Amino acid sequence: MPSSRPFNLVRWFSLLSFGTLAVSGVVSALLLSQFIETRLLALDAQSARDFVQSVTRAENAEVLAFEPGAGGPVPHGLAEYFSHVSRMPDMVRTNVYSRDRTILWSSDQALIGRRYADNAELDEALAGEVVFKRGYTGPHTGAKPEHDALPAGTFFVESYIPIYGENSSSPVAVVELYKAARKLEETLLAAQGLVWGSTLLGGLLLFAVLQGIIRRAAAQLNAQHARLVEAETMAAVGEMGSTVAHGIRNPLASIRSSAELALDAPDCNWREQATAIVTSADRIEVAIRDLLSFARPPSSGMAPAGINQIVTESIDGLRQDFQRKRVVPTVLLDPANPNVRGDAGTLRHLLASLIINGLDAIPGEGTIKVVTELSADRRRVRVLVRDTGAGISAADMRTVMRPFYTTKARGLGLGLPLAKRVIERLGGTFEIRSVKGEGTAVELTLPVVA
Repeated sequence: MPSSRPFNLVRWFSLLSFGTLAVSGVVSALLLSQFIETRLLALDAQSARDFVQSVTRAENAEVLAFEPGAGGPVPHGLAEYFSHVSRMPDMVRTNVYSRDRTILWSSDQALIGRRYADNAELDEALAGEVVFKRGYTGPHTGAKPEHDALPAGTFFVESYIPIYGENSSSPVAVVELYKAARKLEETLLAAQGLVWGSTLLGGLLLFAVLQGIIRRAAAQLNAQHARLVEAETMAAVGEMGSTVAHGIRNPLASIRSSAELALDAPDCNWREQATAIVTSADRIEVAIRDLLSFARPPSSGMAPAGINQIVTESIDGLRQDFQRKRVVPTVLLDPANPNVRGDAGTLRHLLASLIINGLDAIPGEGTIKVVTELSADRRRVRVLVRDTGAGISAADMRTVMRPFYTTKARGLGLGLPLAKRVIERLGGTFEIRSVKGEGTAVELTLPVVA
């Protein structure tokens, strides 16, 4: 069974884009951090290699010819050479290996003469590679004696530097440098912080931009959907209006003609009722014509119309309704009497519909207030229709502008949506405000024309 829940474009796009940005950001930050760390460690190892090689050339170190004997002393020149290396900054321990993996010299005298056959990093260095690794001291690295010289959690860098003879193409020895690289650690942490911080900020900025784009796109899609629904509704209203007009106008004309004939008779004793029939028939005819005009696009030949006159005529046409409800209208008209561009009949019927809604909402005594007011810049006019009726609940306010939604037993639910369509079609705005038990206010704004 298909789900009845509508597809939430913004929510799904937000979740998917956030997840994609988070994953790609983490992966990118990890790769970039690893790259920066590897490059910095490689540069550090290369610097150490250059230093070792320069000292080798400067000192003509005896390591080029020395082979360890059975407990024989280390030549003085060799020891002096390696002492230069061991005094490099942050150095903890220095070991020098011959090609047979025997320690020729060490800053720890107890290690001299030992041979380490199983050392992968040493094998790579003897093959000519500069090898380095990093880590933190602790129980997992305590097997090496170098680590015991540092507190647990100290950042260390271990490098294996091959050194070459004057005319040799392969290393004649390997220098192992083990140091507590505090400044390098600080640089790595700063670089990683910059990478992760910039990735986070960039991801959040991109996510915010994407959110703005998708929300605007979703709003436009919703607006287009609303316009499509409105257009379909208006088409249905137009078709329905044409059918209703065809079915009503002929019998309505007969009723009106009969009432007029009765008025022409000199002995008519129900003249008042006949006059009311003619007036009501004219009102029905105007309502049918206006209903049909709602579904049609605005005419290009619309002439300026005085808004005060439209309001006055709308109220005058509802005198009987006011008398029936025993409500006295309060009308406050702007003395400038601004003109608006539109079909006067349509606007008159629109205002009459809003006033009738207010009258229907008043259960007993109450007031209907109609106000016209020119804006401060004199470019727009505001028309306010306020009643003291029962008001509209918050739940109904969310659907009151939906076509064919009504709370009246005999209502069609087209009055407010059609009124909004007409006003917006004329370049104005339509707003309704209501509080349950306190009444409803409908505010229209229309552009002023000369």
